[in-house]
Amino acid sequence: MIKYIVLIVSSAIVFAGEPYRFPWDLTALGTTPAVFPADDVDLTGVSVDGVRPLFFEGQPYKGNPTRVFAWYGAPKGGSKYPAMVVVHGGGGTAFARWVKIWNDKGYAAIAVDTAGAVPSTNKSGRVRHASAGPDGWGGFTQIDDPIEDQWSYHAVAAVVRAHSLIRSYPEVDASRIGITGISWGGYLTSMCAGVDSRFALAMPVYGCGFYQYNSTWTDPLKGMGERGEKWVSLWDASTYLSNARMPMLWLNGTVDHFFHMPSWQRSYRAAPGTSNFVLRVGMPHGHDSGWAPAELYRFADAVMKNGMPLPKVTAQNDDGKNASIRFSSVKPVVEAEFNYTADAGEWEKRRWKTSYAALDGKNGASIPLPPEARVHYFNIVDAEGCMVSSEHVEREPAGTAAADGRRVLIDENYDNRVVGRDVNGADGIDKAKGAVICISDEAAASGKQSLKFVDVPGLTRAWLPLRNIYFKGAETVTNGTVTFSFAFRNSKAYPANFTVEMRDYRTSQFKTGPKLDFMSDGSLKAGDTEVAVLPFDTWTRIALKFTFGAEKEYRLTVFGDGVKKNIMVPFSSTDFLSLGWLGFVMYNETNAVVYMDDVRLTAE
Repeated sequence: MIKYIVLIVSSAIVFAGEPYRFPWDLTALGTTPAVFPADDVDLTGVSVDGVRPLFFEGQPYKGNPTRVFAWYGAPKGGSKYPAMVVVHGGGGTAFARWVKIWNDKGYAAIAVDTAGAVPSTNKSGRVRHASAGPDGWGGFTQIDDPIEDQWSYHAVAAVVRAHSLIRSYPEVDASRIGITGISWGGYLTSMCAGVDSRFALAMPVYGCGFYQYNSTWTDPLKGMGERGEKWVSLWDASTYLSNARMPMLWLNGTVDHFFHMPSWQRSYRAAPGTSNFVLRVGMPHGHDSGWAPAELYRFADAVMKNGMPLPKVTAQNDDGKNASIRFSSVKPVVEAEFNYTADAGEWEKRRWKTSYAALDGKNGASIPLPPEARVHYFNIVDAEGCMVSSEHVEREPAGTAAADGRRVLIDENYDNRVVGRDVNGADGIDKAKGAVICISDEAAASGKQSLKFVDVPGLTRAWLPLRNIYFKGAETVTNGTVTFSFAFRNSKAYPANFTVEMRDYRTSQFKTGPKLDFMSDGSLKAGDTEVAVLPFDTWTRIALKFTFGAEKEYRLTVFGDGVKKNIMVPFSSTDFLSLGWLGFVMYNETNAVVYMDDVRLTAE
């Protein structure tokens, strides 16, 4: 079998023993490209005030000249702004609103299309134009074509040319230009960080290199045989990452379908300029999700505006019994989030659990290692809500979660959280009006803190605020025994109508299982049954238990001051056959307050 080996030596690549020129003529790409108007492109519904469309000269494709579409914008007035080159992901094209986001933060920005398209209001959001180069993404089927006709060659060239163009504008400070990209744009950002040393920083989101090890493309590349090896040698970002010496921020999610954690970790380790990385549990994959994280803008400001840096993980340790972390931070670190999974197999299907480690007051935190943990890592969060991650650690589990085989889906007591912090799944929050779901030290069933829900008049929907907890994919509970318990406290001064509900979302019309309504008059209803009247400003323990199968009911236990009930209650719908959603909903037209604590959900 032929082995394909790539060596970067000065500006040449040695490929399979035969000298190949570096795929791009960087001298040519470093000059300002010719610019053309985009007046004939219908951009109705996709344009943004202050952001202008344009075409610039691209690389020849099959001997024909090409043009590349882009959006450009800058803050109004002033000059010598820092700037960003922003690169879209698969299925997308250049986004004017992404440029505007950066403009509003004090940056000039250019959004470049990398697959011969212009924005459109049609279903796909993009239309190929007459002067296009190769379509994306990856170009795996193009590997036998001339190098200069393959997609990765053209896409990288388009990004580097966009960089050269934005550098030429008088309002831009050419020494302060960064790059960020999402999904395939993150892949291109990883590539360009190693190709174009002029960038002051690089921030790949999701996308990375090392496709050949653990990604959605690993098996297809293996199936290509020597042609797959050739693609990796030419176009995988791992070929170029050792040259990426500018500061880099990497951002991804634990269950990303395309870019799995092992290849992502290899990528940030391969780039000598890596400064920080952020790994969010369950982060969704998409353009809006990819440009939203505050860490991107904080990192850019730190590098290019001498702004506040992100926290920094300085050490981590796993001694077999405890996991610990050390960190440094200009802003105080307020939370140490410990994330782990007990699952093996496909990375995107693994279930992750989050606990909170106690901070030691000396820039460190530690937590006992769950015996079932197979992979774990920390996220530290500073007082401004920005997060950075430690490296994930893979290990052999020391045991199982519980002798009885229970799987813990929720286990919250809120004591190692920061007062005032939101929780995952909170929706309809309006802090300006006072509607919140946050950590509180005003009351606690155990420990010192609980979760406080505050409803106010004038919100956009009657059911806001609410907390959604979804159980999707591997998390969906379809068999076995479910046990759910929590402590509840209704306010006497601001009594609330509050609903706790479980739903089956397998069909377009959801089916409701257990449903508890805590009323503002103190009564508790389970479906159509009034169970008890609960005292105000007092904690009451609630537990319910059911087994999927022939039975269509659950056992409800209520225990508190002067209250003790143990009854069977039918599901609201007999078609409730899986647990896909758990909701905590406020229904009030007046000011209302409730507290919850010790929320725990297990499935056998």
